[in-house]
Amino acid sequence: MEKKVTIYVNCQIDVPNAFTPDADMKNDLLYPLNAIKAEQLEFKVYNRWGQLIFQTNDWKKGWDGRFNGQLQPAGTYVWILQYTHRDTKQRIQKKGASLLIR
Repeated sequence: MEKKVTIYVNCQIDVPNAFTPDADMKNDLLYPLNAIKAEQLEFKVYNRWGQLIFQTNDWKKGWDGRFNGQLQPAGTYVWILQYTHRDTKQRIQKKGASLLIR
């Protein structure tokens, strides 16, 4: 019996610096990329007034550029990503900003 095994040597987890939620199926969501080895993940997005407008614990569920069903304006949004690396058990926190392009 054969079984395919995938080994991830490097698991650089990061968030894109821009996204375009225009329903063209390309860069429509903002989310942590390559978070396969992330456990206890928390991803939060804030607007320029510091208001939490999106959060998730599932790295495959990204922000679609809406808050309470309303399209948010183009501009810069701050995010915070926290997770525990599965292999090293190290708790990691990253902060950054991403541009919503309409």
